[in-house]
Amino acid sequence: MTPLRHQAKVLLAFVKGWSMVCLVGGLGSAKTVTQVLVSLYRAQTTPGGRQLLLFPTSGMIEDIAKPAFEEWLERLRVRYFWKRPQGRLNLYLLVAGRWAELRFRSGEKPDRLDGGEYCHVSADESGQLTDKAVKKLFARGRGYARITKLMTGTPEGMAGPFYREAEKGVQPGTLVVRARTMDNPFL
Repeated sequence: MTPLRHQAKVLLAFVKGWSMVCLVGGLGSAKTVTQVLVSLYRAQTTPGGRQLLLFPTSGMIEDIAKPAFEEWLERLRVRYFWKRPQGRLNLYLLVAGRWAELRFRSGEKPDRLDGGEYCHVSADESGQLTDKAVKKLFARGRGYARITKLMTGTPEGMAGPFYREAEKGVQPGTLVVRARTMDNPFL
């Protein structure tokens, strides 16, 4: 498996120590697959660690994220299983002899993001998330020696937390990677 150019840039950024990466790309630029690859990388670098992955809706979790993760985990032959505690969705990966926990949550109910400490937090289609959801997500990145954050989204829109992070006020320690839909040969 060879990652696309922008996926390799995102992974390399985390390898080199960037704490925050914003991936800006259009429809079909493999942003969700990038989430999968980064989550696997963080599971390898933090055996037994927990991650929090935020999506705008529960439908996106079921219809897009879960199938993407399953496809890549099976392709890479990673042992995994799903659990549904209290109507939520958690994924467990066996990496380096330890189980990593990935919690999939919806931005529809940001108050449910309270509690927990995570080595990696990420938001897919971040332009659709509220300020409150992103603030709560970022607050959960704590309790580990190294915390990483990934936000993905489309370039349209001139407001909201993703626009501020990726376009308007890029903070020190944040890398913005741009992806083009046409760079994805699998479409």
